[in-house]
This record gives sequence, C-alpha cells and structure tokens, in this order.
Amino acid sequence: MKEINYTIEKKVKPVKFRHQDDVIENDVADERRKMEGVYQYRHLSDEDRELVDCLLLGTLSMDEIPRPKSKVVKIFISSTFTDMTQERNALAETVYPKLRQYCRHKHGLDFQAVDMRWGVPPEASDDHTAANHCLAELRHCQELSIGPNFVAFVGQRYGSCPLPAAIIRAEFEAIRANLETSSEDVTLLDTCYLKDQNSLPAVYRLQPASKIKEKTGRLWCSIAGDIREVLFRGAQRAVDASELSKESFRLLKSSVTEMEIYDGLINIAREKDRQSNCLLYLRDIEGLDTDSDPKIVRRFLDLHPDTLQPNETAANALTELRGRCTKKVTNQNMLKMSVKWEKDGICPVTHNDYIQTLCNHFYATVKLLVDRNMAKRNKLQDDDLYNEVVQHWTIARNRCQTFVGRAPMLQSIRGYLEAQTDQALVVHGESGSGKTSLMSKAVSVVSEVVSQNENEMKMVTVVRFVGTTPESSSSHQLLYSVCHQLAYISKQHRSDVPEDYTSLKLYFRDVVQKGNFSGVVILFLDALDQLSPANGAHTLDWLPSRLAPNVKLIVSTLPEKHGILDKLQNKIAHNFLEVSPLPQTDCKQVMRALLEHSGRAISYPQWRIVEKAFTYCTLPLFITLTFQEALRWNSYDDLPADALLHTVEASINRLFDRLEKTYGKMFVSRALGYITAARNGLSMSELDDILSLDEDVLNSVFTLWEPPIRRIPSNLWPRLYLDISSFLVEQEADDIVVLSWYHTQFVRAAMSRYLSNVEERMLIHRNIAEYYLGTWSGTMKKPFVYQQRLMARLKKTDPHSAACRHVPEQPLIFNTSETCERYNLRKMNQLPYSLVQSQQIDRLKKECFCNFDWLYAKLKAVSLQQILGDFSMFHDRETSFVADALRMSGSALKIDPNALGPEISGRLLPHIHHYPIIRDLVRQCDLRSQHQCPLVPHFQIYSVPGGPLQYEWEIDGTIRSAVDVDVFNSPDGILMTAKPYYSKTLKVWELTQGEPRQDMQMPIGEIHPSKDGKYLNIFSRNRLVMIYKSDCGEVHASVDYGYGEVAHVNISNQYIAFTTRHNASPCVIDIAKGKVLHRFPCRSNAVAISPNERYIVFNADRNIMLHSLPLMERKCVGQANDEPMQIAFSDAHMKCYVLTKTRLFQAIHFDVVNRVSTTSGIVEDMEIKEFIISHLEHRILVRSSRCLYLVDTATETIIHRLQRMPPGLFVKTMTSFTGAGFTPKDDLVVASRDTYIAVWETETGTPIRLLQASVSPIVKIFTSDTLNKAVALLRDNTLQVWDLDNLDADVQHSNEVMTTTVRSVAVSSTTRRVLCHGTRYPEAKILDIETGNIKAVLQHTCDLEDKILDCELSPLGLFAVTKAHLAEKGEYSKGFKTILTDDIVWNMSTQEKIHHAPSNRYIVFNTINSIIAVVQCVFYSSIDWSCNTYHVKVIQPDVIEEEQPEFSIPLMSEFVCKPVLLSIREGEGVFHAFYTVLQFCKKELHPVTKGELSRSFYMRLYTRTLLSKQAEEKILCVKDFLKHADPNDQFVDVRIIDGNKLLMIYSKDPVTAFFDKETGLVISDASHKAAVVYDPETQTIIRHLLHIVKPDSLLSQTVISPLSSVIVDDQLRVFDHHENKLRTEIKTKFADGCHRLALDGAYIVGISHDLRSVIVVRSVDGEQKGRLFIHGKATCIEVAEDDRTVVVGCYDGRVMILSLVLGLSDPVTELIDNLPSRIPLKGQQEPLVNGDIRHMQRSLPELTRLAMRMKEDAEKHARRQTSFRALATSVTVLNKVRMRSQACSLQ
Repeated sequence: MKEINYTIEKKVKPVKFRHQDDVIENDVADERRKMEGVYQYRHLSDEDRELVDCLLLGTLSMDEIPRPKSKVVKIFISSTFTDMTQERNALAETVYPKLRQYCRHKHGLDFQAVDMRWGVPPEASDDHTAANHCLAELRHCQELSIGPNFVAFVGQRYGSCPLPAAIIRAEFEAIRANLETSSEDVTLLDTCYLKDQNSLPAVYRLQPASKIKEKTGRLWCSIAGDIREVLFRGAQRAVDASELSKESFRLLKSSVTEMEIYDGLINIAREKDRQSNCLLYLRDIEGLDTDSDPKIVRRFLDLHPDTLQPNETAANALTELRGRCTKKVTNQNMLKMSVKWEKDGICPVTHNDYIQTLCNHFYATVKLLVDRNMAKRNKLQDDDLYNEVVQHWTIARNRCQTFVGRAPMLQSIRGYLEAQTDQALVVHGESGSGKTSLMSKAVSVVSEVVSQNENEMKMVTVVRFVGTTPESSSSHQLLYSVCHQLAYISKQHRSDVPEDYTSLKLYFRDVVQKGNFSGVVILFLDALDQLSPANGAHTLDWLPSRLAPNVKLIVSTLPEKHGILDKLQNKIAHNFLEVSPLPQTDCKQVMRALLEHSGRAISYPQWRIVEKAFTYCTLPLFITLTFQEALRWNSYDDLPADALLHTVEASINRLFDRLEKTYGKMFVSRALGYITAARNGLSMSELDDILSLDEDVLNSVFTLWEPPIRRIPSNLWPRLYLDISSFLVEQEADDIVVLSWYHTQFVRAAMSRYLSNVEERMLIHRNIAEYYLGTWSGTMKKPFVYQQRLMARLKKTDPHSAACRHVPEQPLIFNTSETCERYNLRKMNQLPYSLVQSQQIDRLKKECFCNFDWLYAKLKAVSLQQILGDFSMFHDRETSFVADALRMSGSALKIDPNALGPEISGRLLPHIHHYPIIRDLVRQCDLRSQHQCPLVPHFQIYSVPGGPLQYEWEIDGTIRSAVDVDVFNSPDGILMTAKPYYSKTLKVWELTQGEPRQDMQMPIGEIHPSKDGKYLNIFSRNRLVMIYKSDCGEVHASVDYGYGEVAHVNISNQYIAFTTRHNASPCVIDIAKGKVLHRFPCRSNAVAISPNERYIVFNADRNIMLHSLPLMERKCVGQANDEPMQIAFSDAHMKCYVLTKTRLFQAIHFDVVNRVSTTSGIVEDMEIKEFIISHLEHRILVRSSRCLYLVDTATETIIHRLQRMPPGLFVKTMTSFTGAGFTPKDDLVVASRDTYIAVWETETGTPIRLLQASVSPIVKIFTSDTLNKAVALLRDNTLQVWDLDNLDADVQHSNEVMTTTVRSVAVSSTTRRVLCHGTRYPEAKILDIETGNIKAVLQHTCDLEDKILDCELSPLGLFAVTKAHLAEKGEYSKGFKTILTDDIVWNMSTQEKIHHAPSNRYIVFNTINSIIAVVQCVFYSSIDWSCNTYHVKVIQPDVIEEEQPEFSIPLMSEFVCKPVLLSIREGEGVFHAFYTVLQFCKKELHPVTKGELSRSFYMRLYTRTLLSKQAEEKILCVKDFLKHADPNDQFVDVRIIDGNKLLMIYSKDPVTAFFDKETGLVISDASHKAAVVYDPETQTIIRHLLHIVKPDSLLSQTVISPLSSVIVDDQLRVFDHHENKLRTEIKTKFADGCHRLALDGAYIVGISHDLRSVIVVRSVDGEQKGRLFIHGKATCIEVAEDDRTVVVGCYDGRVMILSLVLGLSDPVTELIDNLPSRIPLKGQQEPLVNGDIRHMQRSLPELTRLAMRMKEDAEKHARRQTSFRALATSVTVLNKVRMRSQACSLQ
C-alpha cells in the first residue's frame, strides 16, 4: 500500500479579489435558499415525492425506472398518395411552420410532421419495404410524441395495395396448397416468394423487383398484378377452407393507408389515448365520376387499370374503413367536408375556402390537443435533476437488456464494493470493448451486492454516463448535477451547492471525503474520456485520490485518450480493472441472445461465417455490428466469404458504403456529417431543416423532378434512420430530443469519413451555423441553381432561382407573455460551437461573444458558468476581456441579469478605443439600457480586466519567508507551493486560474520541485530524499543517500544533484528510478546539471569539475578565482558560469575534446546576489543590490546596466532589487524593487512599464519558462500574478479617487464637476463629471486630526463649501461635537478660499450665485439653545471693495429649518430676501428676582430683505397669510420651488421642537401639515394646500422635485403636489436618507437598504426600472440639477458617476455618444511607462501629499530646506499608514 498523503479536504482560503469579495454574496445565498422548497420537492404530491426520492436514492428496480419525458410533438400524416396532394402541400407550407412556432414558444416542444408521401415521386421501391418503413415510422411517432401522434386524411380513394413483403410460412403454404388443389399454376408464387427460415417463425419473402425481373424477364409493373391475382385467389380459397383467418386475409389485401389507420387509430385500445392523439379528416368530392378525364379521376378514385372503371372491391373496403374510423373518433377530433368536383380535381385557387377551413381546423385542433397533453404532464418532468437522473438510469437499463457474460469482471466489481478501500475503482479498455455495458450491468447488481453484505447498510447509487447528455459533458455541469444529487441524499441544502467551478470542485471533494451519509454511496462515472477539455477537466484535479469509508467510486475511461488513465494511475494504487475483448464462446453466446431477442436466426453456413469473424475480433461493438449485418440475411442467401469484415472500423465503413449506395452518397454523407458535427446532436426536425438548406443535397435528390416546396422529402431520413437506429441514441439536449451516435467508434469513423476534409468540414459547420443564425428562416427565399439535367426536363432557360425553405426563425427568446419567456437553448449552445468550428471568428464575436442580446438571453436561460464554458472554445484578447468582465460580475448577475449592461460597460470602457468589437458591445449595452438598467456609467466604475495584474490573494499566515514559497511549471500549468520547513502540510495553488489544489501531507523539510514540475522532492532527516508526484501527492520513491546536511541542490527533469556540508559530495539521484546513481569523493558547495542533462558540473575548492551523465566520466577541469557560491552551465556555448564568494562573476569555457578550459571575468560587484541565464542562453542577468547587469553570452560583455528607477517616483533609499528574471522568449527583463515591478526590453534596455504591486514591498519575484507571467510575493503574505501579455494595455484596474471611504458628494451638471471627500483627511477633491479624473484638491486644514463632515456646491456649481470639525485642543475632548462646523467657501474655478467661517451654522446661496449668506454662531450653549446667538454675513463674490452687509438673527430663537435665499429680478435691479423658520422662546420672569418662572415656545417665519437701501425684517405667523387660519397654526418649514416661489409648510397641530446638540431643533411629534405656495414678487398666495405629506412624515428627509410635481417623504410615500394627493407607496427599501428624485420626480434613485446597489423606481407606481450593483457598499448619493446625472460615493473610495437615460427618445445620440469615454482617441499616444509614473504620482496617499505641503510651508517661513533626517522620519511615519494601492480582480 502506498502512503496516504492526503488529508480530508479543508476549507481553503479563496483568492481575494478587490471589489469582488462580493458583499452581495449573502444575497445570492438568500435568493438560492428560496428555491430549497422546490429542491426538496415539497410542492409535489406524496406519490410523486416518493417516486423522485427512490429515483435519486437509486432504490428503484430497472423495470420501475420512469420513462424520460417527451419533448416532441411528432405527428404521422396518413393519406393516399395522389388525391391529398394539395391538402398536404398547404399544411406543409402554412400550418406546420405555425404549429412548430407555437410549440416552441408556448411549451418548448419540438414539432415534427412526418408525411411519408409528401415531396416524393410515386415510385415503388425495389425491396418492397415502403409499407414497413411507414408502419415503423408510425410506431416511432407513437413512442416519442407527447401527443397528438396520428392524423388520417381519407377521401374517395382506397389507395394502392402492395404485395406483402413477407408472409408467414403457414399462411403462405395454405394459400399455395389451395391453389394446387384447384390445379392452378403456382410457379409464379414460387418464383417470387422464397422461404426464409432466418425469421422466427419462418416466412416466405417477396424477392426484390430487380431479381424477379432477372428470373421472369418481366418488369415489376407488369408482373405485380398477376402475382396479386394469384395470391388473392389462393387466399380467398384458404379462407373458405378455414385455413386462413379473415384478419390475415384483410392484411394481405390491405392498402398501405388502411394499415396505417388500423395501427394508428382503430387498434388503439384506450379511447382516452385516441382522443388525445388521433385526428381524422374525411373528404367527399361531389360530382366525381368517370365521365371526366380518367387520368385526373384516377388520382382521386380507385379505377381498374384496364377498364378505367370504378374498382368496387376498393370502394367497399374504403366504405368499411371509413365506417370503422368514424366510430372510433369523436366529433371534436374529426372533420367531414364536401367539395365540388372541378375539371382539374382539387385546385388551390378554386378550392381555397375548403383548404383554408381544413388548415384552420388542423391548426386549432392540434394546438388544443398539445395544450391538453401538456397540462396533464407530471410536474416532475420539468425538474432538471429528475430528468438528468432518469436519462442515465434509462441508458443503464437499455444496456443491460442483452448483457451476457463478463462474470469474472462483475465479481471483481463486487469484490471492490465489499473491500475496505479508500480509493476508486478504474475500469479501462479500448473503444468498443464493452465498458459502458459492464458499468450498466454493475449498476443493476449493486443492490444485490449490498444486500448480501453482513452490515446490510443502506445503499444509494448515483449513475452518470458521461457525454450522453449536455449536463454530463463538461466537468462543471457533471459535478453540479452530481453534487445536487449528493446534497439531496445527505439531506443537506441543495441551495448550498456552489455554482462557480472552483468552489464546486472543493465541495465535491469535501462531500466524498467526509462521507456524511446514512449509508453506503456508490458513484458510477462512465467514460471520463468523454468530458470536454474545458476547465482543465482532463487533469482530474476534481477527482480525489482518497474517499470516505462509506463512499465507493467506479470510473471508466479509454486507456490512451487525454492521458486520463495515466493520471488515474498516479492517483490510485491498485484498483484497476481492464476490460479485455470477450472470449469467443462469450461472443457466440451474446450473438445467440441478440438473435433470439429480435426473433431471428441464421443458417449453419452463415453461422460458420460469424464464427470465423469472431476469431479476428471479439469486441462487443463488433458483435453488435455483426448482429446488425446478420439481421439482413435470409436463409436462402448465398453469402460471399467476405460477408463479414474483421475489424470494427472496417465494418462501420462497410455499413456506410451500403447506406450511401442505397440512399445516395451525398444525402447520407451530409445527414450523418451534420449529426456528427453538431455539438450535442440534432433533432429530426433540425436535421430536416438543415438538409433542406443544403443545395448539394437537394440537387442530388431532385435530379428528374421538382417538388412543390423546395425541402428535403420527408421520407428520406426515416428510411435511413430505420437502417442505423441501432447505432443512434435519442437523448434530451437543450429541452428537445436529439439524435447522436451511440458509440464513440462511430463518431471517429464518421469524422474520418465525412469530416476529415477541411473544406467539407467547414461547409458542414457553416451550414449548421447558418441555420441557427436564421439567415433563410421564415419567408426568406434562398437562391439556388438548377442542374442541367433538371433544367432540360423542366424546360427552364434561367438556371438561377430562389425558394422559401420554410425553416423556423431563430430568435434568442421565444416571447409568449410578459411573465414567461422561453429561450432558444439550441441556438445558444450550438451556434458558437459551429461558428468556432467553421472558423467564422468575426461572426462569432458579432453574433455571440460580443453580442449583448446573446449574452443577456443566455444569462437568463442558463448559468453564467455555462456562458464562460462557451468562451473557453475560443480565446483572443477581446473575447477574454468580455469573459473576464462577466466572471467579475458574476455575483451581481446571479441576482439580476438586467445589470448586465452597466456591468459590462463599467468594466470594458477603457478598452473601447483599442478594440472595435468591444466598442460595439458597449454601445449595445448603452442602447439596451433604457429597458434593463437605465443607469449608464460615464467612465469605468468597476475593476477592469485586461491589465497586467491578473489577481492577488493572501496566503497562509504561517508562511513567513520567501524560502517557504516556490513557483514552478508543471504538466497541469504553473503551480505554487507554500510550506514552512517545520510544517508537514504543503499548500498548492494552480496560478493560471488561481485555483487551490488539495493540501498534501509531507515530512518536515524543504521542497525542491523537478524542472518539469512532475515531482516534488523533499530532503528529510538529513539522509532521505522523499519523491512525490506533484499532481496527486502520492509517494514515488524514497531514497536513502546516507547521512549529510544538504547545502546546495540542483534538479533537472531526470536527476537530483546536491552537495552536503561535511560529507563527500555532490550526490546524484535518478528521479525516475528512485535510486542513488553516484556520490563524488569531493568537498563541494555548488553543483549544476546542464539543461540537456548530459553533464554535471561542480566545484572542488576552486576547481570546477565537468563530468558526463549518467556515466560520470570526467570530461574537463576548470578553475575559478575563488570558491563558487553559484554555478550554472550553458549547453549552447559549453560554458560554465560561476559566482564566487568574492562576488566575482566569471565564465569558464570547456574544450572537452582537448580537455582544456579558459576562465574570463565578466562582472565584479560586491553586492551581486545571483545570476540567471536566459531561456535561449543568449543573455545572462546578474542581479546586484541596486543594479541589474545584462550580459551577452557570446561576447561576455555587459550590454546594459539597469540600475535607476524612472524619474518622478519615490523609492526608499536603501531598497534593493529583490528578484529578476526573463520572460519565456527572453524579450523582456522583469525585476522587483521596493513596491515596484519594472519591465525592460532585453535588446535595448528601455523601460516599457513600471507597475506598482502594493504599498507592501516585494520580497521575491518568479518568472515562468512557458507562460508569460510573473508572480510576486509581498511582505504582507500577499501573492500577485502578473500577466505580461497585457503590458500593452493602458488600463487602471480600479478607479478609487479616495484611499478612504467617501463620506459625501456634491455635483453640478452646469460646471461639470463633482466634489467629494473622505473620512480620514481634511481635504475634498474636485472630479470631472465626465471622466472622473481628479482636477483639484481643496485642502481645508493641515491638521491630520481634523475631519471634513460635509461638502456642498452652490446651485450653479460656481462655489463649494467644505464643512469640518476641528480637533479640540487642550482640555476639551476630541470627540465633542456640536451643530457648528468650521466652514470654508471656495471658488471652484480657481480653487481659492473666498471666506472662512469658524463656528458656523449654515452657508446658503441664492439660485443665481450672486450672494452668499453665512450664518455664524456668536455665542453657543449646549445646555440652553435659547441663549444661542447668530450673526449673518452676506457675501457678494463679484463685489470686492464694497463692505459686505451683516445682520443678526433675533435673540431667543433657534433655526427650525435651513434658511433659503430668494432672488427676484425687479426691473433693472434684483430683489433679495432671506427666509427661514425660527422657534422663539418666551420666558416669564419673576418681577422681583427676575428669575425664570416658565417658558413657552412658538414658531414663526422670519424674513429679511438684503442689499436694499433699507432692510426690512419681518416675523410672520400663518394668520398673516391666511385670515381664517387657526391661531395655533405654526410654520415648520420653508422652501423655494419653481425657481422663485416659496412653499411654506405649517402645522395645524400645536408642536414644539426639541434641541439636539448634533442636529439642532427636531420636531418629534406627528402633526397634520398644510402648506401655502406664495409668490414674493406679487405678494400673493398662489395655492393653499390643506394637506401636504402625512402627519408622521419627517420634513428634514422629505424631498421635492425641481418643478414641485412630486413630493416623497422619509417613508417613501409619493405625493402629487399639483393634485394634492397620495400617489403611491414605494415598496422598495432604501437606506435612510439615501433616495433622490430624478426627472422632476418621475423616478426615485436611491441606495438600497443593504447599501449594495443603486435602484431606480418609477414614482407613479413603484415599479423598479433598474438596479446597478456597487460591488462593495455605497455611502452617499446625489442627483445633479439636470435631473439625470447621478453620483454615488462608495465605501472603498470610488465615486461612480452615472446618467439616467429614461425619458429620452434617442439616449445614445442625445447623451451617451457625447461622453468622453465614448469618443475615439485622436493623436499619438505617449509611452505607457509615462502613464504609469503619472498615475502613481496621482495615487500617492493623502498623508504623503500633506507631508509635502507641510514641507513647502516650512520652507516659506523658515527660509531653509527641511533636513534629510526630518524628511526621512516623516516618510517613515507616512509609510506605516499608507493604504493598499489599487488592485484588480480575476480576469
């Protein structure tokens, strides 16, 4: 037994993504948890719940497995050939397309009408099988269709009566005997019918027409009537003699139509089934007689061929048939019609009413029956998991029916199930060896195995046949389905099953390794080789090597495909079962069983041919092919010696040869080619449509005639299908039933035969893609060219024509209603695959990957992971950006797919200037925004994919040294391992996808990977080398090298070479063999193996020894100037490079022929750390502390010194380069220093990018040999992966403008500026409203402890206000807060201070920005507000020299609401007034002591005119405006509306405001509120509103639209101001005070209650119009005066600026196209490194900026520079509090 190296799966810390540690993930879980009731089937009846429970637990017997749900309405159309042509043509042209569309749109069903007589010439087949084909197809319709399945059209023609193709021996011999008794000649019967004993019972079989012609010399048309007369006479006599039953006689002389009607209608036992599935149409033609043209009459009436008189026998049979039919069908399912005879029979023009009535009835009745049958369908059939499990159990049942033999293998499987093992069982064997049949049989006997177990534990079986359904074709979908079933089995929440692939793998491994089940769980996973390569499925990283004791896993695979068996052998020790070919005896036994099961036998000579074939091949698939061939044999056939071929491939190709000969090479090759090429197979109707669009096929079929509708004849495919049905499987895919190959060998053979030619393969995929694109759908006419032969026959002169093919349209969504949408899953899944395979990449992007409609529809139809799976089919930068953007948006899109538009545009906007297809996609997002999410980003608002930084995460805190981490290439990608020396747990990550692997248990010691990454080597206990396989952690070998402390290690793919400190060394170990090859008798401290593994070089003191591998022969000796500390060998130049202990870098050239060497010095630097040889060995990079030397290996000279960081950056003085390396092509040098990663061109030494990893220094950097990536390990245990392919991308991954939380924002659409501030520093930033760029910084103070509380902009945005709390000094507490702030008024254009107001209460502006009122507190009391004294200073910014007016607020008063300034033009002047509501305090004093006895309060409107010659001050009550007002009415608020009107709100109930020291006066009591709309200009009351808002509405949080149309209170009640009534109550929950009105109150924009999204709600009815996710938390929101621009501040420092595009007729033209982010760039772009430097300078933390400002102030006052020591101290302090810089998310 191998050592167990895996622990039970632990929870691995996930990759940390900035902006994607999505705080809305809980919402996703909540949404999914709502589905738990459905997941547990609580909505079903007890009977259905018991059924699904037994099915999912695997406790049903094979006979009890439910039938898979039908997704097809397949109707067999029965009618005579010539008389119903016009009716069938009308149905095919008008009704079938409508029914197909209805079934797809309403029920998601595939509609097929099978008319075996439409579109084909009335020619008899040579083998007389036409009737059998019709009846077989009828049975297929009955089995497959959900109903209806049969429609009969019966006129006045009985139809042709073909001779029976086979007659039972007893019946034939009775007929023959009666003819002989009557002395009639039976020679003709004996010639045409031969006895076939291969049929059980034996039959007499009618010979092919061609053979009868050979024997008799007569054509079939001349001899068929004679045979019929003789046969019927004998049959009649046999009936008379009671030797033949009347039913048998009827069958002998029946027409094909009668046979169909009997099987499809009359013989249906249950009346209920007939009413649900059958329709009957009876037509009588009045005036139909023989007086008309007989050539026309015979098309509608049965006539004798000789006399052209009515055939009475046929007429009588027809009358009886019609009578039987009418008795079986109700009037609702039957239509009787009568038409008048015309000279041309039934004419579409003259009989238009009749045809239209028939078509309407057919459409309405079929539609009604479909609706009824769907209504009766079990609800279970709509459950995805139920259907998936049913399909796989059905496959197992079908495969078991003829299973014979394999007893030893079944016993081995039983032994595995009973054994105490914790590993899986692997069943493997070549293709066609019967692995799937063996697995199916094992499934069927599992119950018996467990029941015989002594413990008799409960058994649960999970079965998946990989690749047989779309849900089992990829590892992601397979695991998702299996995990849902396991969650149900273990009674866990199915909603907890993750959707993303990485988490899903961990979940699956966790489930099967913990085994939290109540019994034994047995998983069967057949055909792992059929998994698609997406998500690295073939690496099997999802499959654990160890299982829980009560979990058994049986998997099967091909031995050579994808290297899966090799990977399984690495994971699993002993449990392997090879499925070998069957013994010949078993082959014969299987063959006999198959023949018996089908009612067939073969003769002895034929059996000898079969036995001989089995000597060459005994694969089960070969047996099946042999059996299918034997079914065609008759006992009288003289078979050639090569009747059976000797290999599976040859047999399949012979089958294809026969099919092509029978049905036409072009038709067969294309039909089978389409089935093979399709992603998940094709339905019959899809195949029919695609063939009808294929001109090559149609031209090969229509060589002598032209059909009424240019489509493939509907009888061709059913005939071909009947011949190959045994090798095709009908399975569900995308909610319809499709056909695909049953065996992979057929897939290979068909691909080799029909798809090997590149042009042919491309054409087939192009035709499939064209069909799903709907290019020629509906009424579109597709052009075609007549062939010369057909042109001559039809007498055409112009070969060019066009015809409608009547294929369905292919919309993405089948719209049925507003509440229900059905999706075109076939198009969504097949189209991208076909476009990729046909290499139509531009169309792929345009129609799918970069098409908003496709992305949006598929996102709603399936999971995001399936969409990302589509993107894995094709990779380029554009599609990768889109895929990454979708992946990053996953958490939001799970909740609301309507957020797709802003999610894409908010992430991909930086790329639109370089990628036109992405620009088109973003434009589509903008165009669709009105209908889904009407918030359009002005610029990047989320993390952006496509930049150099791919992702980052925090590794385990136990990793404290760079020595503990290693990054190396492996066959599965780039692996990173992390393990402290003292730890026994090795953590592994795969870096290309950022996925954690399973932890490995290893001994204490340091890890050394082999160069190819296949093995991990650990030196343990100073004497052992433990070699582990890197892909699974299994022990490969343990090598005892003797005692010795390891000093230096060098490992290649094959060898380990290492030195020890005090022992003879180096020692060489062969990794593959796991043994010591040689130990050199030297004292060495450095060793190296040549890249080609031919040489080993090491030192002995200063001598450099060169030996060969593996013979260890000494080849040469060189000498260094000192003992080396690092050695490396170059194959290209036969040189050894040495770094000595004296830091001298030297080159030693070896001449192994002459055994001489030369030494040369290259670089001497006392701070050299290491050197790295480039991958092509052309350059060497020597890393010193502060310089990188780039050396040319050919000339041994320094070509570049890379030592200075670009100017403009701040780098700590004593930092050094911590790592360096080459990219795989050696074109770039990557190095790390301090917090930066620098990239230079190797040839020129030019810096091309400077990347800032973080504020934490980089301690180590890794580069890859194969992938253009770099991995940086930071001091704070953060690991970053950089994609160097994206160095040319000029994008910033994230766009935070603040390094702290944004506290408040203000916006002005007039000046196009946004003002925002954070929570940490006393400064505010001015942003451009269109680009989001920082334009300026307003520094309120220089004291870092001061905090800005709020910022405001004046109405026109000309001025800004920053309001701060200054840190208290001295004895006062720093936490003391008041309603007073330290305010500064700024000029926005110059960023200069206009006014500084300490201890300020309010700053208000008038609407035209001409005056500013500053309300300052002269005296403030936190105990008694009545003592507060306020002084108002009026500032005129445009007036500098004049003295600014001032006035005082009345004493004993306090503000109830914020003041307003009103300015009205009066002639040449302007009237200015100051309005507010004050609460006055009236004190009653003692007349003597003057002490206060009592207080009373009242509220009044205070008004004062400003800037007039004589200021007027008034204190007004409500009664001053309303004469009839109650004396107790008091003003509570005043606002400006409609530009220059006052809305004065008063309370009709006595109220008193109470003082809060942080907010001021607060009216806490609910009161009835009314209002007056007052015009100060005319001094008149415009309106008196008796009611406004509700009594409990909080006025401070009540918002009014700009034109005062809408009022919304704090409880989100919407009031119509003009009509003075409550409009609606908004049900959406917003955060307190975080809702704003837009578009004059038509919409409410606000932050959701959980702060995670911005929601747009229509105010008239509360309907949610859109939702934009924050990917973090929002803190504040504002809407600009244009009523469209929305600004949102975020917790992480982002400011999102959006436009509301509702209410616009053309939003793109009017608004979006004018945004700078949408305007193409012009001019030459600067080098990216310059942009890097500029961005880093802009993103310096605020503390650094403050330090620089303080330094400047000190220089101005002290007139001297700051000392270096002071600056260094300042910088050190600053760096301790620097925030993490911008990072990115997974791409």
